[in-house]
Amino acid sequence: MVAFFIAKFDAKNYRKMTLRIVLVSLAYVLFAAHLSRHNLDPLALVALLLPLLFAFKKAWATKVLEYVLYVAAILWIIPSVQIVKERMAEGMEYTRFVLIISAIVIYTLFAAYLLHKSNKAAVEKHE
Repeated sequence: MVAFFIAKFDAKNYRKMTLRIVLVSLAYVLFAAHLSRHNLDPLALVALLLPLLFAFKKAWATKVLEYVLYVAAILWIIPSVQIVKERMAEGMEYTRFVLIISAIVIYTLFAAYLLHKSNKAAVEKHE
């Protein structure tokens, strides 16, 4: 049994999957902080727990994680547009804010892309 596991173990794929899990989990931590900032603590807790779906190792679980990250990117953008409008109306600086939020949205979409890529690879592997 141990020999079978050792023969099936692929260090390169293990490192890639570990990195993918860490990067996606960080995107969820950032999203949870965003939700908590808006006093949505129950949803923030859900966002923190969602990466546990990686334990299922099923396509549906990574699809759920991927689609929630797409929604998270949208939910980063919507209040940010409102904040920029308010800052512009008050004559306040908003460039740094836009750069930071843009980086977070890009990171969130990158994390979703990693999940999309892993789902696509899994489907191709089983065909």
